[in-house]
Amino acid sequence: MKYFYEHANHLHIAAAGSLLGIKLANTSGFPVGKVNFLDLYPLSFLEFLEAIGNNKQHQFLMQLLENNKSNSFTKQIPEPIHEQLIALLKKYLFIGGMPEVVAQYIATKDLLSIKDIQQSILKAYALDFAKHAPKEQIMKITQIWECIPSQLAKENKKFIFSAIRQSARGREYETALSWLVDAGLIYKSYDISTPKLPLSGYKNHNFFKVFLFDVGLLAAMSNIPAKSVIEENSIVSEFYGAFTKNFVAQELFTKKEQLYYWTSSGTAEVDFIIEHDLNIYPLEVKAGISRKKKSLLVYNDKYQPKLLLRTSLMNLKQNGNIYNIPLYLVGKLINWL
Repeated sequence: MKYFYEHANHLHIAAAGSLLGIKLANTSGFPVGKVNFLDLYPLSFLEFLEAIGNNKQHQFLMQLLENNKSNSFTKQIPEPIHEQLIALLKKYLFIGGMPEVVAQYIATKDLLSIKDIQQSILKAYALDFAKHAPKEQIMKITQIWECIPSQLAKENKKFIFSAIRQSARGREYETALSWLVDAGLIYKSYDISTPKLPLSGYKNHNFFKVFLFDVGLLAAMSNIPAKSVIEENSIVSEFYGAFTKNFVAQELFTKKEQLYYWTSSGTAEVDFIIEHDLNIYPLEVKAGISRKKKSLLVYNDKYQPKLLLRTSLMNLKQNGNIYNIPLYLVGKLINWL
């Protein structure tokens, strides 16, 4: 590519490859200054809507979301539209945003047919571990990868190394965990006990959560049937909550947001802490339509933030300085702030 740059600059070259972002130890050289890097993520929920929007109904929904700018963010979405978006969101939780999977759903409208593609993608990643990872780390990488669904399903959702293997310690798995992060296959969210600017200066490196980069693949890894994700109250609420938080983590991360959460001496926990424009905002995630906000109120008593944010299946709603954002609008949250 260096020679194309120097001798055929009028031609544009785009290169893509498996786990391209990995820092390979055996790289012999790199044309510094000659290559631009772009991060490609699975489709977000709003991109998913755009992809399947082949009729007037979907076009109307997209237009409604695009027009819902900051000056009208507290106006409720018409209830029939709100219910349609919730139904589509539940499908997205099962389908995810991998392009081939989405394309299969568009072609067939069959949720069962996408499972084979999801399983093929997961097998391909397992083969990539063996191909690209240092030999001494392959088993540890695989162990971490396979335990992610069970880690998310735990009541205490911070990452526990002993859940991989009883005698496992963080030091032995640190390199394998970093490899998966560098590959873009998992996202880490760090504990913040003191929410001050910059958040990166106050994160606890020893306490973190791990999220999968695609919620649809999480469903496939967990062998969750489509009916359980899409039909209300048909899945264990604890694991449905894990899906929801993983979805929010994806939506925030693709907006270039480093992920943080806040805990307070075991009495309260806020799912995400967002740093934006010299302000810090707490965001609590609810899988259903719960109005509970205990952790937000504890946080408010301690730090008196400008806004308290909650996302759930409820419609847009403001109650004092508490704003409820429907889960399907989380992708617009940063723009709104």
